[in-house]
Amino acid sequence: MPYIGNIPAEKYAAFNVQYFTTSATATYTLDRAVANELDIRLVINNVIQEPGAGKAYTAAGTTLTLSAATAGSDTMYAVYIGKAVQTVNPGAGSVGTTALADNAVTNAKLADATQGDVIYYAAAGAPAQLSAGTNGHFLKTQGAGANPVWAAVPDSGITFAEAQRPTARPIMINGNFEAWQRGTSFTSAGYTCDRWYQDLSGATATVSRQTFTVGQSDVPSNPKYHLRQAVSTANNNCGVFYRHEDVTTVTGNITISFYAKGTNPNGGNLHIITKQDFGSGGSTAVETATQNLTLSGSWQRFVFNFSLASISGKTVGSSSYLQMLIKQPDGDSSTNAWQLDLANFQVEVGTYTTSTIPPFQQETLGSNLVRCQRYYYRIGAADGGYFGSGNIDGSNDAQILVQFPCVMRTSPSAIETNGTAAHYAIRTTFNTTCDSVPVFSNTDLDKAMVIFKKSSHGITNGAAAFGRSQNNTAYLAWSAEL
Repeated sequence: MPYIGNIPAEKYAAFNVQYFTTSATATYTLDRAVANELDIRLVINNVIQEPGAGKAYTAAGTTLTLSAATAGSDTMYAVYIGKAVQTVNPGAGSVGTTALADNAVTNAKLADATQGDVIYYAAAGAPAQLSAGTNGHFLKTQGAGANPVWAAVPDSGITFAEAQRPTARPIMINGNFEAWQRGTSFTSAGYTCDRWYQDLSGATATVSRQTFTVGQSDVPSNPKYHLRQAVSTANNNCGVFYRHEDVTTVTGNITISFYAKGTNPNGGNLHIITKQDFGSGGSTAVETATQNLTLSGSWQRFVFNFSLASISGKTVGSSSYLQMLIKQPDGDSSTNAWQLDLANFQVEVGTYTTSTIPPFQQETLGSNLVRCQRYYYRIGAADGGYFGSGNIDGSNDAQILVQFPCVMRTSPSAIETNGTAAHYAIRTTFNTTCDSVPVFSNTDLDKAMVIFKKSSHGITNGAAAFGRSQNNTAYLAWSAEL
């Protein structure tokens, strides 16, 4: 229906009306202020009065003035024009999400707060306000059922002890066992698969790379390889371990998870334990409580929670680390054979269960390998390939520069070679077979100088030269392992 004037309210209970107790007076007080008498309609003895000066009444503010005094028997009320009760003041809980326009709630309508404050749920249906943290702090979740907090970022950056999992890459290096620079089978104690060490302690065992069948479903995230330690003659403490660089980056609660299968030592179980080593010249190492690992012939996921010791008051020396060790138990001198197959090894910040732990983060071989090469770098050359370039230095030597793909953890102190002198050669305009394997000259964190030797080679001093391979098994390698 058409209308004149303001859009009428769609819903209202009544206009605002004020009733008066009359007496022999011409002046009354209004309940609300008005601009003038046109803002109200006055009714006396059921007759609408005419507003205006010289008329029945005037009004200004909260004062109503009649042209003549009323009698005590008169009835009188005023209607405030345009004041619909429920249109102006909705009932409690009556405004739903559909009635509230988008972007209708402005900052002016919110409770007082400080720039940087955070709103979160302290309980179901109970929002709370977290005051802005100190400059440089980050917002740290403490899991479901706990309120978030502001936490300080250490000088070294956010580590996996102070923050949630890094988004770009996993905490573990080579947790998918894809990088094997040293080879794929090892019978001696020492590093095997990159970042993984075989500790024999008098046992006889082999660490080898095993291949998953494409499309298998026993271990998720489609890994290509897993590590196997096959112990033929056992001894207590034999096993494998991983060392995470810098003990100061690892404090508080962590969760270690992996997939494993195999046979248990002497029908019992394996032990998993962490050790905080404070490095050369540092405080005494601290081990956590040992936890049991019982294997079966099928792949299963294991989740272990560890509470690491505080580093407060500790002295940290050089080459500190957190060690994670899986081994035959202390005191178990059984020599019976056992076997451990290990896949998708991961470390997470905080305390998780099998149902809550984040999924394993696969990493490409390229990025994984570069992270491994911080600790060990091997360059191998096929027959006829090159290790690096340099120049002839005197009548017996060629100085060959090898550039590392990344900055190593520390400056390597020695060079590893493979094969005999005949596997290496100096190349200028022709090949000159070396009369000894290359030797270490000097090294930096990102490069090394290697001496290729050939007595009385007859090449002009200062001439450009290459270090060359003459066998498919020849290689040069440098170690900066923990």
